[in-house]
Parts: sequence; structure tokens; C-alpha cells
Amino acid sequence: MLRLTLASWLLALAASALADAGLLTELTRRSAAVQALEGSFVQTKSIAVLPVPINSTGKFSFDRAAGVRWETLEPVRNSLQLSAGTIKFEDAQGKSLLDGRGPAAGAEIIARIFSGVIAGDLGALNEYFLLTSTGSSADWQITLVPRSPNLAAYIKKIELQGHEFTEQLDIAEANGDSTRIQLTTAKVTRTTP
Repeated sequence: MLRLTLASWLLALAASALADAGLLTELTRRSAAVQALEGSFVQTKSIAVLPVPINSTGKFSFDRAAGVRWETLEPVRNSLQLSAGTIKFEDAQGKSLLDGRGPAAGAEIIARIFSGVIAGDLGALNEYFLLTSTGSSADWQITLVPRSPNLAAYIKKIELQGHEFTEQLDIAEANGDSTRIQLTTAKVTRTTP
């Protein structure tokens, strides 16, 4: 009886892993066709030492060649541009709050992770996180757990949920803070087959 139970459990585990791999493969295939995205976001940041969360709204764009632009409109206007090896952070007047390539490796990692989340590029995310998924290609959830201790020192886990694109992003930070971002995609450009 114990052998039968153990065998059943191992079969269920193997079937779950195959379904998980199939879903991740399908989502990766679908995201590869996306060349550009535009939309809006609502972000709620809960800081462990503050009694109420901080809310912000804005818009985002992703272009496979140019990277990600994240523009906060309320309550404080600023923009963040992430591309290969470069991070630019500017206030509402265009004054640089952070600009540069240093360290380039760090900028590249942040840009790849952020682009991976926005565009659903699971290949980029798989480099830095262990990915598990549930659901179907029409209604899915992916949990990302950092592979390296350095990344785990900042991020405990990230949960992505969506249908065609990522619609909700929950970040649990190692320090107890958390962020929920709800994304609404308004425009998509895909490669033609």
C-alpha cells in the first residue's frame, strides 16, 4: 500500500511538472512575438513601518529594441527608462535623479528582469528566478523565487498573474515591504508570422 501511495504521489508530481513546463513554454512562445506594449498602471506600496500604503498611478511602455519606460503621473511625477546596460531616472522637469551605466552589469540585470515582467519574457526571468506556474495560457499565475542569495537579500518572491499579458504583479520584499502593481495593456505590436 505504501508503494502504491508513493508511486501515485510521484506520478502526480511528474504530471504537475510537465503541465508547469508546458504552460511556461506556451507563455514564452507567445511573449516572443510581442515587439511593443503600452498601457497604464496602479501601484500600491505597503511599507512595514507605515500604517497606510502609498498609491501611485502612471503609464508604461515596452519596446523590444528600446527597453522599458515607466512613468509615474501621480502623486509625484517622474520617469524611469531601462534599456540594455542603462538606467535613467528623471523628475517631472527632466532633471536626472539617477543617470548612468554604473554598474553596467547591475543596470543590465534590472532592465532584463523588469522587461521580462512587463513583456512576459520568461527566458530572461528564468535566468534570475526559479519559476513555477499554475493555470492555463488563458488564466495563469507564475511565482518567481530568486536563484541567487544576492537577489534574495532584496526580493523574497514575485507573483505574476494574467490572461493574455501580465495584469497583476505582487512583490514581497525581504524587509517585509510589499508592492502590488495592476497593469492594463492598451496597445500591442506583434511580429507578423
